[in-house]
Amino acid sequence: MTVALVWLLYLVRDTLLLIYVAGLMAVGLSPLVDRIEQQRLTTRIRLPRWAAILSVYVVVFIVVVFVVLHDIIGNHNRWPLAKAGSGARAVIRQEAPKRLG
Repeated sequence: MTVALVWLLYLVRDTLLLIYVAGLMAVGLSPLVDRIEQQRLTTRIRLPRWAAILSVYVVVFIVVVFVVLHDIIGNHNRWPLAKAGSGARAVIRQEAPKRLG
């Protein structure tokens, strides 16, 4: 019985990790969502909880995309032949069959 349970947990470990990370995000972002939800847009209207959650997720998504794009754009000079001009690429392409043959 114990071996079967351990094997089952081993099989679903990726799913359990996703659930764990989602729970950590929910607990970590909950105070921010509560604060946004308590803010009043006007004297009587408050932002609904679903809108507060959506706004937090949109901001987190934008930040993640910005960080990833910044990393990609910042490292473009490290890519092979990024600094070489198109002439150097043409020479390398012409010499490639000579090396193989």
